[in-house]
Amino acid sequence: MAGKSKPIKLSQGEMEIMNLLWQNGPLSISKAHAAFDRPIGYTTIQTRLNRLAEKGTVKKSAERPTRYEAAISQDSVSAGHLEQLIENVAQGSVVPLVAQLPFRPKIQRSGNCGAEEIHRCCRNKLIPAFCEPTLLVRQTYPVAS
Repeated sequence: MAGKSKPIKLSQGEMEIMNLLWQNGPLSISKAHAAFDRPIGYTTIQTRLNRLAEKGTVKKSAERPTRYEAAISQDSVSAGHLEQLIENVAQGSVVPLVAQLPFRPKIQRSGNCGAEEIHRCCRNKLIPAFCEPTLLVRQTYPVAS
């Protein structure tokens, strides 16, 4: 019987690199450096990409210049970070985390607190563990304009 795979957790710096690869596809070190949205050393990018390759989260090509490509999905990393957040911050319950979403400034600015999406997912049984009647908050929160 196959065991449960270990959640993937990456540092903030590793996540920055992975996001570049997920958004742009395979990149050389110089292209990754040029695509970075803040000042960062070329060798820092090189070190991070090589460490990610050693971890198996990035694949290196044999061609020159070497191109790096994400070897894992964004969902697999999100799941690992979400699991860690639920366990460490919310003591195993998603309710406190979901209850905070409408009050986050970025979500308030967007004008969409996601309540409709949560209800749609529950109706379609896409997130059954969250949709138990005792957990589902059926209130739409006012969104600041």
